[in-house]
Amino acid sequence: MLDIKQNVSLRDLNTFHIDICARYFVEIRCADDIYQVLDSDIYRNNVHFILWWWANVLFKSDFNGLIIKVCILWTEIIREDQNEVIIKVWAWENRHQFVMQCVENNYGLIENLVYIPWTVWACPVQNIWAYGADVSQSINHVFGINLDSKTEIVLNNAECKFSERNSIFKDELKNKFLITHVSFKLKKVNSGYKLNSNYKDVLKKIKDSHSEEKDLSIKDIANIIMEIRKDKLPDRHQLGNAWSFFQNPIISKEKYLAIQKRHSNLVWFDIDQNNIKLSAGQLIEICGFKWCKIGDAWVYINHALVLVNYDKAKWEDIANLAKKIQDKVNDDFDIKLIPEVNYVW
Repeated sequence: MLDIKQNVSLRDLNTFHIDICARYFVEIRCADDIYQVLDSDIYRNNVHFILWWWANVLFKSDFNGLIIKVCILWTEIIREDQNEVIIKVWAWENRHQFVMQCVENNYGLIENLVYIPWTVWACPVQNIWAYGADVSQSINHVFGINLDSKTEIVLNNAECKFSERNSIFKDELKNKFLITHVSFKLKKVNSGYKLNSNYKDVLKKIKDSHSEEKDLSIKDIANIIMEIRKDKLPDRHQLGNAWSFFQNPIISKEKYLAIQKRHSNLVWFDIDQNNIKLSAGQLIEICGFKWCKIGDAWVYINHALVLVNYDKAKWEDIANLAKKIQDKVNDDFDIKLIPEVNYVW
């Protein structure tokens, strides 16, 4: 029986640890529950928010509607041969744990995407990029439900319209589509598998350990990247945060060359013939925001791209600090930083 609760605290369900409440709250524990929620009067008569990106959200007030948390977990192998495996995963599986299970089984392509928070749902929505890897290269299909028609839909990789940290689920299908499963096509790691180890920080770790790439496994790469992340990023259980608050901006090479005349040490990455990606964290540091704070909201000392709640920050503290950073970067570089964090109210 579906149990829709009232006046439920969301403090432990958002990684900024903002102490707010939901007027209505429901946990979905089986597929039938999804349709029961969609058919309920509370769903029809109230605004609703599906808590699938709880690590990447900033609640700006008590939520005067229905918060839906899906708790269904399941993973199964759909097809397997000597070269590849297709795995279908419920969208609310822990993303890091899923990656590590694949690494342990020697399934390659996603080992560089280890130790990133959120659920598997975030893979197609955010189109996660990290340490030279792009999750869209391994996504086979995305399964879900159209929230208006209540019909099941399957989208192939091309239909997801993946681009740099973007997808159809953040644009055309935002708030219209409930992702239920994601299938991944992964490579069996064998003698011909090429590790993705060209990212600067990864190369440095390999060099510092006096290792040779030919001697490393995908588990070694995953462990190296976990070490790097743990050095740079705060434990979200101790300091409220959503990890990267802003997207790394993409600008034209022409604009970059103009900026480079004033800042010759900018970190950049090629995107295509005409565009490059800059480090948002470096831009924030150049603007003087290391250790900047408003109330209990701080810029994290080890990584300027991370905003943290040091104790009892209000949503206004975090939002105002983010706005201050955006204004300064725009003034100094003519670059608009776009939040990765979703504001909800």
